[in-house]
Amino acid sequence: MTALPTHPWMDASKAPIYVWRWPKEATVEELNEYYQAMFEWFRTVDEPIGTIVNATAVMTGTPLQRQAIAQGDKRLQPYVKKWLVASGFVVRKPAIRAMGKAILWLSPPSYPHEFFESEAKAYAWVAERLGIEQLDPEEPLTG
Repeated sequence: MTALPTHPWMDASKAPIYVWRWPKEATVEELNEYYQAMFEWFRTVDEPIGTIVNATAVMTGTPLQRQAIAQGDKRLQPYVKKWLVASGFVVRKPAIRAMGKAILWLSPPSYPHEFFESEAKAYAWVAERLGIEQLDPEEPLTG
């Protein structure tokens, strides 16, 4: 059975869709800790899942942060190939969206992915790919 993620950025309340909410700022060390937690968690996944990466709070990204993200994503690829059905990236700021697309270009994911301006739209897209019913539209998605 898939274990529950333990990192504070990770939210399993909508499983099998897992939401990662990134903070406004994160050091390279914090990013590395996040990716280590994801690496350990993805090794326990044993069923089809979807993820939403909510980066709406992120303001900037340094070259070292972008490198840490690209390396973390690349390290996860062997583990996400089997069970990750789709991932929605929630980004509102054009500069952060461009940064995210550049990172994915450097480290292309093995799963379908799309960028959205809201978590609800990302959830609907990921849920459709997983073939699961959406939540009640009145229920708040953030948790």
